[in-house]
Amino acid sequence: VQGAALADATDGDLLAGESRDGSTDLARAAAALAPVVHAHRQAAAAMALPGSLEEISVVNGTVCHLLRPLQRRPNQFLFARIDRSHANLALLKFKLAEAERNLG
Repeated sequence: VQGAALADATDGDLLAGESRDGSTDLARAAAALAPVVHAHRQAAAAMALPGSLEEISVVNGTVCHLLRPLQRRPNQFLFARIDRSHANLALLKFKLAEAERNLG
């Protein structure tokens, strides 16, 4: 994991975050990913999909962002940036779900 954060889904503000090497701009990522969450929610509503949006993957080359909209805080989402060549995506999904539970 190169970085992980909690962001506001309405305006893309970074609420909290930490990056491993300092080169990952989590504020910029939060601002860019908030519209992705909004678009996926709109698409799910337009298709009348049951349930709520659980996760979104944004993959570009060797970088993957995994987004997890929060169920109890609909205006917030967690995300993590990973290097696909060194990451365990299943474990990351589990850890983001665990982080959501710990937020309460």
